[in-house]
Amino acid sequence: MPVSHGAQRVAQASFGTVIAVGAALFVAALITGQGFTVYLALLFGLGAAGFGYWLWDQGAYRIATTIHAGGLIQAGALTYVFTETLGGATAVLLLASVITAGGLLGWRGAVAAVACLALVIPAGHVWAEPARLLLGGEHEPILVSETMMTVFVLTSIPSWGAYVVAIDASNRAAWVQARAAADALERSNQELAEANRTLTEQRDRVQRAVEQQAAVARLGLYANGPASVDAVLERATQILERWCDVPDLIGVVHTSIREQAELLERLPVEDRPFARGVLQVVQMRSVRTETSADEQPEPTAASEYRAFASPTSLGRVDADV
Repeated sequence: MPVSHGAQRVAQASFGTVIAVGAALFVAALITGQGFTVYLALLFGLGAAGFGYWLWDQGAYRIATTIHAGGLIQAGALTYVFTETLGGATAVLLLASVITAGGLLGWRGAVAAVACLALVIPAGHVWAEPARLLLGGEHEPILVSETMMTVFVLTSIPSWGAYVVAIDASNRAAWVQARAAADALERSNQELAEANRTLTEQRDRVQRAVEQQAAVARLGLYANGPASVDAVLERATQILERWCDVPDLIGVVHTSIREQAELLERLPVEDRPFARGVLQVVQMRSVRTETSADEQPEPTAASEYRAFASPTSLGRVDADV
C-alpha cells in the first residue's frame, strides 16, 4: 500500500470523516433518545474507523482499510435491515464504503466493496425481517427520525467534501512528484548522453593521435631509407592531405620558422604536433641530402695505391720508360 503522494492525508480524511459523523450522530442519539439499533449501527461504524486508524498508524494499511470499509458495510447493512430501504442513511453508508475502499486500496478495494454489497443487498432484501427479529427489533421496519437524518446529512456534506479535497490534493501531489521524477530522469539521461559523447570524443582524439604518431614514425623510417627527397615529399604530402585540411602545407618546409608557425596556427590544436612532426622529418631528410652533396671525399693512402696499381697507371709508367 503506497503511503507517499499524499496517501496519508487521504487516510486521515477518510477515517476522520467517519469518526466525526459518527460522534455527531452518537450525541444526537443520546439527546433524542434513540433505540438500541441506532447505537449498534454507530458502534460498527465508529469502532471500525477508530480501530482501522490505529492499524493504519501501525503500517497495516490493507487490514486497516478492510476493517474501515467493512464497518461502513455492516452499519449500512444494519440500517437496511431495520429500515428496509436502500435510500437515505443506508445509501450513504453503502456508498461511503465503496468510496473508502477505492480511495485507499485503489480499484481492487472498490471491486471488493462492490462484491460485498452485491451479496449484502439481496440478503437484506430477503432476510430483513428475520434478522431484525433476531436482533431484538420489531416486525415492522423503523423510521429514522428527521433529527437524526438532519444531523447525518449536515455532518456528512462537509466531512466527505474534505475527503474529496484530500483525494484531489493527493492526486496533485502525485502528479507533481511524478513530474519531478520524470524531469530528474530526463536530466540524468541528458547528462549521461553528454558524458558518453565526451568519452567518445576523447577516445576518438586518442585514437587519432595514435594513428598520427604511427604515420610520422613510418614516414621517418621511409625518409631514413634509400628514398629520394622528392619521394619523401610526395609521401609527406599524402599524409598531410589525409590528416590536415590545410592546402600546400608541405610548401612551408623551406620557409622561415615564423611562416611555418603561422600556417600551423590554422590547424586544430590536436593536429599541430602531428603536422610539425611531418615537417621536421622532411626537413631532416632535406638537410641530410644537402650535407651529402656538399661533402667531398679526401684522398687516402689506400685510394692512391689503388689508383697507382691500376692497369692504366702501369701502362703509362712503361711508356715513360
